[in-house]
Amino acid sequence: RAVARPALLLAVAALTVLWATARIEAPWLYGGGLVVAGVAAAVVVASLVAMPGCPAARLLRTRPVVYVGRLSYSLYLWHWPVHVFAVHRYAHLAWPLQVAGELAATFVLSALSFHFVETPARRVRRPLALAAPLLTCGLLLLAGAMYAQPKPPAEQETGVTVHGGP
Repeated sequence: RAVARPALLLAVAALTVLWATARIEAPWLYGGGLVVAGVAAAVVVASLVAMPGCPAARLLRTRPVVYVGRLSYSLYLWHWPVHVFAVHRYAHLAWPLQVAGELAATFVLSALSFHFVETPARRVRRPLALAAPLLTCGLLLLAGAMYAQPKPPAEQETGVTVHGGP
């Protein structure tokens, strides 16, 4: 435990610096930066396990944080489709407003799919009982994908080059 606290602080500092400075196209990120991030994250987890009474560990045991953990797979599934839809449909909004909307939509869709799709699916004893909910989800996804299709560029619709081409 004597090592855990300084290791935790160093790992959190490393992750903070990486988060604040790393650009996705930075070559150093792929030349060891991601390894540093992975090791630092592992040190954070190990430190919190070694110090279950520390404030960070107590925070991670609170109901809201545990609920987000339970939703994590749903959040993972929904975040990208929501982002792509928002970028195409709501590009005119201010960035903070768009991000807030994406977060809200992602959490709502994740909670709904967790409670009404994932949890019931885990309790099913007969796989055929999943046919109706899966078909409904598939149709909703198809309808959403069709609705979210961006408009083609003007030159594709009219054949006229708008912004100076060859």
